[in-house]
Amino acid sequence: IPAHRTLPLGCLKGGPSPGNEFHGSPVYKLPTYMKFGILISSASLGIAEGMLEEYLEFIVGHTALMSGAAASADPIQHLKVAEARVCLTAAGALARLTCNEMTAHVNAGTLPSDTERTRYRAHGAHIGRQAWHVANLIWDAVMGRGVYE
Repeated sequence: IPAHRTLPLGCLKGGPSPGNEFHGSPVYKLPTYMKFGILISSASLGIAEGMLEEYLEFIVGHTALMSGAAASADPIQHLKVAEARVCLTAAGALARLTCNEMTAHVNAGTLPSDTERTRYRAHGAHIGRQAWHVANLIWDAVMGRGVYE
């Protein structure tokens, strides 16, 4: 790999890098190691939100296989949807809070402390786990019907 196509490790930890010299966006000003988890988990959160919306569209008009009752009227389904919404709302709020804190550092011209960086990475991991949990709730709610219908 030619040297001009590489990036020294120090650039990923918050040192000067080619991108932050030319771009004013916070995404270029923040250390890559610190922000990576929040960026990836935010995408996972969006996927989980899409899964919930698809499920809500899917369940309309379906009946329970055993009882023949409207599947959308089942209290267990309501609980799963409610739990998924709570997880998505809380994880989204944590993502926004974390991004706002990171942006405040950019605006102040400072870098987060090691403790803050660790907390931001932990927030990203937690958001990702919440997205995973929502995906599992939807999988349990739709059961096998979501795979073949």
